Amino acid sequence: ISACKYDAEWEKALRLFSEMMWSLTELDAIPFNAVMSTCETRGEWQKALQLLSAMARSKVEPNIISYSTSLSDCENRGEWMPALRLLFTTVQRKVKLNTTTINAAISTCMTDGEWEKALQLFEMMTQGKVQSDVITYVTTISICTTGGQWEMALHLFGMMVQRR
Repeated sequence: ISACKYDAEWEKALRLFSEMMWSLTELDAIPFNAVMSTCETRGEWQKALQLLSAMARSKVEPNIISYSTSLSDCENRGEWMPALRLLFTTVQRKVKLNTTTINAAISTCMTDGEWEKALQLFEMMTQGKVQSDVITYVTTISICTTGGQWEMALHLFGMMVQRR
């Protein structure tokens, strides 16, 4: 499946996956994640989200890679609403979040200048004991600046400098 990721025959990965679903008695997240990653590479973000839903129907527990792949896909397409729904689902299912996952969600807020949502996600990181990094700060600062929130951007910059 992963070999088809960069191939012009990405739909072949979907066919292989479909065959796997019918032939295996027990599936885990690995083949789902591989197909979702293939969909992400090919710009098929809706299919990746459908696969995430299909995991639940197949009684396969999505893992952080499943959610990160889907969030990254939303980030690449600037789809902040599905990204925030995904993040909320991740929190509800008590999946341990990581910096990359939340950074992807923050980045999706850039498209529509959703600086308030970006700040909520930033705050969620500090409350959830997830380590923020330079990307977290720079992305959130950029969104605040774009949204005309220069005072908050300066405050975040000061926090970033103090962390060093």
